[in-house]
Amino acid sequence: MTKHVHLLYDFARPHTIIATSIQVITILIIVAGWRPLTPDLIGLAIATLIVCLALNLYVVGMNQLTDIEIDRINKPWLPIAAGRLSMRTGQR
Repeated sequence: MTKHVHLLYDFARPHTIIATSIQVITILIIVAGWRPLTPDLIGLAIATLIVCLALNLYVVGMNQLTDIEIDRINKPWLPIAAGRLSMRTGQR
C-alpha cells in the first residue's frame, strides 16, 4: 500500500466503512426481501453504497478537522492529530 493510500485509509476510519457497508447491505435485504437480485437492484445497491461511503468519509473527515485538540489526547494516532496530514490537505 502506498503512503498516500495508507494515509487515506487511516483518515477514513476503516471500522466506520465496515459499519456503513453492513448497513447498506442490510437495508437492501429488508427492501428487496429474498427475491432474486436483478441488474437494476444491484446497480442501485452499488450507487447507494458509493454515496453512503462518500458521506461517511465526509463525516469522519469533518470530525477530525474540528476535534483536533480532543483527538490529540484521545486518538493521537489519527492522521491530523498525529501531524501526518495537514489541516489544509484534510480539507481538500
